[in-house]
Amino acid sequence: MEVYNTACALLFIVHNFILLEGFQWSYHQQASHVFNVVLGSNVSLPCEYVLTPQEQQEANIFHLLTWTREQPFNSDNWAGLAIKSTLTGSKVIYDDPQHIFMTNGALNVTNVSIKDHTRYQCAFQSSFFATPSIIELNVQYKPTDTQLSSSSEPVEEGKSLVITCTARANPSAEYKFYRNNKLISSSSTGVLTFVSAKNDDQGTYRCVPHNILGEGPQATITVTVKDEEMFPIWAYGAIGGGVLCVVLIASLIAFCRARKKQPDTRGKKPQNNVSRQGNATGAHIGPAFYGQQMNGGREIGHLNGALSFSDVRINREIPVAMKGAMSANDIRLGENTYSTIQEAYPTRSVIQLIEAGRELDTQL
Repeated sequence: MEVYNTACALLFIVHNFILLEGFQWSYHQQASHVFNVVLGSNVSLPCEYVLTPQEQQEANIFHLLTWTREQPFNSDNWAGLAIKSTLTGSKVIYDDPQHIFMTNGALNVTNVSIKDHTRYQCAFQSSFFATPSIIELNVQYKPTDTQLSSSSEPVEEGKSLVITCTARANPSAEYKFYRNNKLISSSSTGVLTFVSAKNDDQGTYRCVPHNILGEGPQATITVTVKDEEMFPIWAYGAIGGGVLCVVLIASLIAFCRARKKQPDTRGKKPQNNVSRQGNATGAHIGPAFYGQQMNGGREIGHLNGALSFSDVRINREIPVAMKGAMSANDIRLGENTYSTIQEAYPTRSVIQLIEAGRELDTQL
């Protein structure tokens, strides 16, 4: 048991000694995890390490230094850029050696572009294993690709309005908003909000993004505020349709009532209101005589017809109900000429006139 403990202690001491004296990345390498570089400039990414004398002897026999790049950023997919070894010397794997190349283990990137913004990894291998060193290349540039948009165009008065400005930038851009060339707001989010739009809010809006590297291209948009719509258009259509429907129904009802009141003359002979003159043969009291003898004190119930001229001599014996069946000419003539006719014709009742007519027809 004592021998076992002694062996464990020796292994612990040897292990810590190797960690302290073995391969190490330089202090500068360990501290330089992020490199800030302005768009279009040049940068050199170091690959610095410290070897023990024994590791240096081994590295002179064989070593391999590689540079890889993460594509795209934060994807954990790495692609080879350059390689250096005792067997091949320095060799650039990247397809544009004028843009990326290696010098004494350092990776040089010229005319840095936005696509170069990613992480780079340096790895050193010999008879021992070294954990790779990762450096992030932070490409900074002023705003670009500015775009300005409105939530609605035109916007109705009293409704909300949101104007949004966007731009690509590193560091992030801030935004200045102008209306009709007058500065009205500055925003870090690029959002300009109107809770209730007014007529004064309409005009030409201009957005200018900027960061520590300068201003980016501006963008403009025209905003129109229309009067508040008191009544929706669809409501006017619905009301008009309802009024038209009511008019059609009223017209149909009026037409049906007119047809109902119109007398049906089919199969009937036309009536002639012209009074006839003549003897007892031409005298008649409608198509039928309803009632009983008037001189007996009984009342005539209904007479459907008109009296001819010869019947007017008994005008004063005819009740009021019967006068309504005679034409206006017969009644007026009968009243005006009653005394003259009475001299020529003695007063007789209607029944006597009818019986006289029958006798005359029999003689003829």
